[in-house]
Amino acid sequence: MNTHAASRATATSNQAIIDGLYCATLTRDQFERTLAGGVKAVNLTATTPNTDLATCMSTLANLYRTVAENADRARIVTSVKEMSAAAEDGVLGIIIGTQDATFLDHDVELLRVMQRLGMRILQPVYNDENRFGYGALA
Repeated sequence: MNTHAASRATATSNQAIIDGLYCATLTRDQFERTLAGGVKAVNLTATTPNTDLATCMSTLANLYRTVAENADRARIVTSVKEMSAAAEDGVLGIIIGTQDATFLDHDVELLRVMQRLGMRILQPVYNDENRFGYGALA
């Protein structure tokens, strides 16, 4: 490897590479492969579109369990500071996100609860219609 290529490789390895739509199976092996690919953090689609609140909460509980079981490989992050700390520790930062807000049903106040649970990215509408808008197929 020439000097230019080596310096580019070093610069790339120091960048914060964030996967904006992480839909992979949450396993230790997948966390390790993601880290090996140079990814520092992921926006995890934690709940699928058209999910009700009970299913959403169950999915989040499973996510927290899986992350706790793999604490040396993954960590839920809620800020840039936490993402940076996870990257420095060699741990995959997981940003909890969702692709629609159907699970909120008619209670926008649940947004505060979801924020307390770590959700940081929320797309109001996916393809269908919900209280918050109309998707491409509505």
